[in-house]
Amino acid sequence: MGGRSWFGVIAVCCAVGGACGGVATEGQGDAGGNGVGGFGAGGPCAPRETTACREPSGCNGTRTCLPDGSAFGPCQCSSSGGSAGTFGTGGAGGSIVLDGGSGTGGFAGGACVGMSLQAEFLPRAVQFVWAIDNSSSMTSELSVVENELNTFVDTLTAVGIEVRVIIVTSGDVCVPAPLGSGACPNDANPERYLHVVAPISGGDALSRLIEFYPQYKSMLEPTWQTYVGVISDANASMSAAEFSSALTALDPIFSNWRFSGIVCGRTCEPACSGPASVYQTLLTERGGFAGELCDLQAAFKEIAAGIGEMWMIPCVLNLPSPSGGGELDPTKINLVYTLPSSPLVTVPNVRGAADCGTNEGWYYDDPASPTQIFLCPTTCSMVQSTVEAELEIQFGCYNFVTPP
Repeated sequence: MGGRSWFGVIAVCCAVGGACGGVATEGQGDAGGNGVGGFGAGGPCAPRETTACREPSGCNGTRTCLPDGSAFGPCQCSSSGGSAGTFGTGGAGGSIVLDGGSGTGGFAGGACVGMSLQAEFLPRAVQFVWAIDNSSSMTSELSVVENELNTFVDTLTAVGIEVRVIIVTSGDVCVPAPLGSGACPNDANPERYLHVVAPISGGDALSRLIEFYPQYKSMLEPTWQTYVGVISDANASMSAAEFSSALTALDPIFSNWRFSGIVCGRTCEPACSGPASVYQTLLTERGGFAGELCDLQAAFKEIAAGIGEMWMIPCVLNLPSPSGGGELDPTKINLVYTLPSSPLVTVPNVRGAADCGTNEGWYYDDPASPTQIFLCPTTCSMVQSTVEAELEIQFGCYNFVTPP
């Protein structure tokens, strides 16, 4: 996959008064419309009570309870769209930064102005380049690595992340199908897995990654996030500074590389030939994920979990500040999300964590003066079930709540 993919889109509709109009993506307004629809069938309600709704064409609006309280009326949406400004990207931990987009309004009569916010553009793809120590002290660990690599890759692909693995080690290591071909010693599997046959002994792991770069360079995708590291019970003989300098000089692909390895940390150090101080330095300086060699299964799981979370929608979202200097009305905020090949889900607002139970929901940190939105556990699990989930925070329509 050489093309770009994107993750966790968070779209924002900012109200400037009046009824709620269509949601617009960056640079384009949705057409409005009228029709019967909304967040469930109409039922008994308080006369003239107003609730949020979504018309089948995709328009977001409001519907009002009939004077006799028998049912809600049709979903009322604005009929025209407009252009949207540009917003900043979502930061780490769910922070939504609105940088004062320059686009102009679009909905006549003071209705909703639709604007979108998209999370950081990153390909949903990672590539690992690992030097695996095949010295005699690593014999038992190598068999675990062979078995765990498939589980590791499956864990990431299950949530929508494409993975490519390159290993540099001796021909004694053989990765079974489906990641590897299973035909040892030629276990390479084009497009997904490459085995560069080169003995790795103790401290020479980093230098071998530099030395054998010409043999794996064609396997690297320039737009994918690259993780480089080792699986070894020994420290490196090459310093962290020397390796970083040599690696980044090889190719622009390594300009933003991160470290990923399974080495001897504090827990495993007594069973290792020495502390992995060089690898600890690389992890600190370059960022990334690492695990303890003495528990390889847990180490692979921790690395996979850490990488998967990079693309997940966070379950705590900071409320944005309107770029125009206005104030957000906490009674006019709604959350909706979509999963691949699934219909849009409107998440009800609940009073607090105690009201979540096993149902979908979201709540404020402080209902009177909110600064954050918390997703209930069920909703959190749903939006984090795949990196292709999309979440919208909509402003300008009264909170959708579950009927008492």
